[in-house]
Formats: sequence, structure tokens, C-alpha cells
Amino acid sequence: MATENSRGPESLRQPFLPRTRLIWSFVAVTAAAVLIMLVRWADQGVALIAALVAIAAWVAGLFAMFSLLFLITYFLGVLENLLAPPENEVLSPFAQDRLPEQIVAPNKVDVQ
Repeated sequence: MATENSRGPESLRQPFLPRTRLIWSFVAVTAAAVLIMLVRWADQGVALIAALVAIAAWVAGLFAMFSLLFLITYFLGVLENLLAPPENEVLSPFAQDRLPEQIVAPNKVDVQ
């Protein structure tokens, strides 16, 4: 009596399904996921581009607004110097190598 395994390699072949390892099913699932992702990107591409354009417009608007505000403040500073030139008085107490005047005199504890 011969069993199926003793017939040889012919009994191990499957005529309808090829023999594959499990790794190929992982490759197929990954390829399908990438294909689905590309289809969704193509479908939602218009929304993605619109969002990127809106972000770029927002950044450009902020840059323009901040540039305008800088130019206004710079112009006001130049105008102030033209109308009322700065005096030669130095406002920093350290400009003449001296300490600023003390409002509260130091205690004996502070001086050692």
C-alpha cells in the first residue's frame, strides 16, 4: 500500500494554486496599501493644494503686514529725529564710568 507521501514530488504539487511564502502576502498587502494611498491623494489632491496655497497666502500676508508696520515705525523714528534732534545729554549713568545714584543707602549688613 502506497501512501500519498510515498509517491514522490508529483503528489506535493498543487495544480491550481502556486506555492508562495507568507512574505509575498505581506508584500501584496503593502503594495495595495500604497496604491490605495495614491488613489486617495489623487482624489484629495485639490484640497491639499488649496490648503497649501492658503497657508502660503497667510504667511505672505503676515510678512507684508509686519513689513508695513516696521516701515511705519522706522519712518516715525526718522521723523522724530528730524523734527526734534536728540540732545547731547547722555542718559546712561555708566557712560562716564560712575555708578548710578542710589535711592536707598546701603546698610551696614550690605557693606563688608
